[in-house]
Amino acid sequence: MSNPNGAFAKAMRWFSVYLTRLFLCTSITANQVSIMVLFLGLASVVLFMSGQWVIGSAVLLSAHALDYVDGSIARHRKCFTLKGIWLENTFHRIMPSLIIFGVGFGLSEISITYLYIGIAASFSWIIFNYISEMRRNVMLQNNGTYNNPRTNYIKKSNVMIRLYEFILSDEWMAIFILGAAALDTLPLLLVCYGIFIPIRSFVLLMMLFIKK
Repeated sequence: MSNPNGAFAKAMRWFSVYLTRLFLCTSITANQVSIMVLFLGLASVVLFMSGQWVIGSAVLLSAHALDYVDGSIARHRKCFTLKGIWLENTFHRIMPSLIIFGVGFGLSEISITYLYIGIAASFSWIIFNYISEMRRNVMLQNNGTYNNPRTNYIKKSNVMIRLYEFILSDEWMAIFILGAAALDTLPLLLVCYGIFIPIRSFVLLMMLFIKK
């Protein structure tokens, strides 16, 4: 199985090279670009909530393109900061849950059930990340190391990790939403995410407590 993110990621990196050159000609910092990425991501969620699927997907893809730029600027200027790392991690941790909620809210005009599906999927994502992060912090405080069972598990299967990245990466979610909107199958896409995300979160939570 080929990496589904490979060609797309290469295209985004190619495009981000030119964006980086433009930003390097200004006084804009890597952290400021990270903030722009976060705001663009939030703007895409608002657009999804209002049913603007095409524009919302375009804005989300723009955020993903900029997401390559902040790191490039930091490397060129050698100005890595903890704030920048926090902004980067925040974007990637909250966006999938917010995107699913936005889609559910946007489809609630058809049926309120879709809003409930979006909330349930988003909540399960948030709960998993919270518990996982708390466990990580406790283990780091106790012995300074953290053995991530999720990472160990997905390393055993290239197919699984590629499928995981494929389904839940923000850039592919934008493409899925765009395609589903064109095919008028957004409710089906939301239901699929509503099933997949809670099951994934439950399985990974169980794995957090399995001794390796």
